[in-house]
Amino acid sequence: MKRVLIVLSLAAALGFPFLAYTLGSESKLITVSVNIEKSLVPENADDWPLYIYAARPNTRLPLSSFKGKFSDLPITVNLDETMYLLPELTLKDADEVIVVAKLSKNLDPHKKSDQDLIGFSPVVSFKKGLKQKLSLTINQNDKSANK
Repeated sequence: MKRVLIVLSLAAALGFPFLAYTLGSESKLITVSVNIEKSLVPENADDWPLYIYAARPNTRLPLSSFKGKFSDLPITVNLDETMYLLPELTLKDADEVIVVAKLSKNLDPHKKSDQDLIGFSPVVSFKKGLKQKLSLTINQNDKSANK
């Protein structure tokens, strides 16, 4: 047991925090299938970035995220505790999340456009189980781009 703790401590110090997650069988996982409403498909959008992420309800700060391209749609991805942007913000401590799928006209996710497209899931509760599955449709313009 002492050796396992030393290995985990060393791995964390060397920047391998995912090692600790892969050793636990009690990690959270969301399998999400994403598609887009056909009437919203933009022209020349094959290289538009696609962001799929889980966030706490009423926020947009990713706890787990995936980046792809419009041309990947339809797609099924797994969001788990190892796919965080900031190590202190992960799925691990979240009881409920929403999943967001966003297509961005800009390559920079922080530059919003009124042509950005988005879809939201209903609230996903891990109280119903650590492994969740859902389907999500990108079905509207991102209204936050106008703010």
